Amino acid sequence: MNVIIDNTNEEIIIKNESKKHVHGLYCRISGKINGYLEIEFTNGENLSEKIIPENGRINFIYNADWYKDEFIIRIKSNENTSGYINIIHDFKLY
Repeated sequence: MNVIIDNTNEEIIIKNESKKHVHGLYCRISGKINGYLEIEFTNGENLSEKIIPENGRINFIYNADWYKDEFIIRIKSNENTSGYINIIHDFKLY
Protein backbone atom coordinates (compact mmCIF):
# COMPACT_ATOMS: atom_id res chain seq x y z
CA MET A 1 0.00 0.00 0.00
CA ASN A 2 1.43 3.36 -1.03
CA VAL A 3 0.39 6.53 0.78
CA ILE A 4 1.13 9.99 -0.59
CA ILE A 5 1.93 12.48 2.17
CA ASP A 6 0.58 15.93 1.42
CA ASN A 7 -0.15 17.96 4.54
CA THR A 8 -2.51 15.40 5.96
CA ASN A 9 -3.47 13.74 9.19
CA GLU A 10 -4.69 10.26 8.46
CA GLU A 11 -5.55 7.01 10.22
CA ILE A 12 -5.15 3.76 8.30
CA ILE A 13 -6.70 0.59 9.71
CA ILE A 14 -5.44 -2.65 8.18
CA LYS A 15 -7.53 -5.73 8.95
CA ASN A 16 -7.05 -9.46 8.66
CA GLU A 17 -9.82 -10.48 6.27
CA SER A 18 -9.29 -14.24 6.60
CA LYS A 19 -11.19 -16.38 9.09
CA LYS A 20 -7.92 -17.68 10.55
CA HIS A 21 -6.47 -16.64 13.92
CA VAL A 22 -3.61 -14.15 14.00
CA HIS A 23 -0.50 -15.04 16.02
CA GLY A 24 2.08 -12.71 14.50
CA LEU A 25 2.61 -9.72 12.27
CA TYR A 26 5.27 -8.51 9.88
CA CYS A 27 4.96 -4.83 8.93
CA ARG A 28 7.48 -2.69 7.10
CA ILE A 29 6.97 1.04 6.65
CA SER A 30 9.45 2.69 4.31
CA GLY A 31 9.52 5.86 2.27
CA LYS A 32 10.89 9.35 1.88
CA ILE A 33 9.56 12.55 3.42
CA ASN A 34 10.36 16.24 3.08
CA GLY A 35 9.29 18.11 6.18
CA TYR A 36 7.97 16.99 9.57
CA LEU A 37 6.14 13.68 9.86
CA GLU A 38 5.13 11.54 12.80
CA ILE A 39 3.85 7.99 12.33
CA GLU A 40 2.28 5.97 15.12
CA PHE A 41 2.09 2.19 14.72
CA THR A 42 -0.40 0.73 17.22
CA ASN A 43 -2.75 -2.11 18.07
CA GLY A 44 -5.21 0.47 19.44
CA GLU A 45 -4.65 -0.55 23.05
CA ASN A 46 -1.31 -1.00 24.79
CA LEU A 47 1.26 -1.32 21.98
CA SER A 48 2.29 1.90 20.35
CA GLU A 49 5.50 2.92 18.61
CA LYS A 50 6.16 6.40 17.24
CA ILE A 51 8.30 6.84 14.18
CA ILE A 52 9.78 10.26 13.46
CA PRO A 53 11.93 10.01 10.32
CA GLU A 54 15.42 11.46 10.32
CA ASN A 55 16.91 12.95 7.16
CA GLY A 56 13.71 12.22 5.25
CA ARG A 57 14.11 8.44 5.16
CA ILE A 58 11.75 5.96 6.81
CA ASN A 59 12.68 2.34 7.46
CA PHE A 60 10.56 0.79 10.24
CA ILE A 61 10.10 -2.97 10.68
CA TYR A 62 7.84 -4.76 13.15
CA ASN A 63 8.15 -8.56 13.14
CA ALA A 64 6.82 -10.20 16.32
CA ASP A 65 3.85 -11.75 18.09
CA TRP A 66 0.48 -10.16 17.34
CA TYR A 67 -2.95 -11.35 18.45
CA LYS A 68 -5.37 -8.80 17.06
CA ASP A 69 -7.14 -8.94 13.69
CA GLU A 70 -6.02 -5.41 12.80
CA PHE A 71 -3.40 -2.74 13.29
CA ILE A 72 -3.54 1.03 13.00
CA ILE A 73 -1.14 3.51 11.44
CA ARG A 74 -1.70 7.17 12.36
CA ILE A 75 0.05 9.78 10.22
CA LYS A 76 0.52 13.38 11.39
CA SER A 77 2.25 15.99 9.27
CA ASN A 78 2.44 19.75 9.04
CA GLU A 79 1.49 22.05 6.18
CA ASN A 80 4.91 21.90 4.51
CA THR A 81 5.32 18.12 4.36
CA SER A 82 5.42 16.04 1.20
CA GLY A 83 6.58 12.59 0.16
CA TYR A 84 5.35 9.02 0.37
CA ILE A 85 5.35 5.92 2.53
CA ASN A 86 4.98 2.31 1.50
CA ILE A 87 3.34 -0.21 3.87
CA ILE A 88 4.00 -3.93 3.42
CA HIS A 89 2.36 -6.30 5.88
CA ASP A 90 1.71 -9.98 6.46
CA PHE A 91 -0.42 -11.43 9.25
CA LYS A 92 0.94 -14.76 10.51
CA LEU A 93 -2.08 -17.06 10.70
CA TYR A 94 -3.02 -20.51 11.98
